Amino acid sequence: MVEEMNKVAFRLRSKHLIFEPLKVDVNWKSLPTNLMYKILRLPSRVHDANAYISTEWKYASYPPDYEELFEARIEKYAELGLIAIKLVEELQELAKLPTVPKTDDWDPKSRLQQAYDKIKAEIDARNQRNQLVAQQMPELLNIKNSNAANSSEQA
Repeated sequence: MVEEMNKVAFRLRSKHLIFEPLKVDVNWKSLPTNLMYKILRLPSRVHDANAYISTEWKYASYPPDYEELFEARIEKYAELGLIAIKLVEELQELAKLPTVPKTDDWDPKSRLQQAYDKIKAEIDARNQRNQLVAQQMPELLNIKNSNAANSSEQA
């Protein structure tokens, strides 16, 4: 019953990213090979990110907060955004196009980098805590086993 309630109460409101560069009318061979490869590889990166997020949703994320799911989304989509911005910068440089001047405080690149850095730090800190607990687990189990053995000997 509770699981069904969670399914109803929790739904992601955004759809997976989709990018299909081959549907765009572009002569891809006119680009330098390395840049063409990076652009044409982007759909594969999007697919990999979506698969990672789906795996986190199915196997690592739990109610009530679904923390791992949202962390995975922030991490992977920020990473994709940074890759896309880098590709745009490379294309602008190649075509000798001017960069768009900033007219406000909004800077997507720095915002994505901040979000990415923050979430990676949180994930790394949790992983370190988990490793520490895993390293201490045998010692903790021995203490509990010793206490249980002592209790049964005394009885």
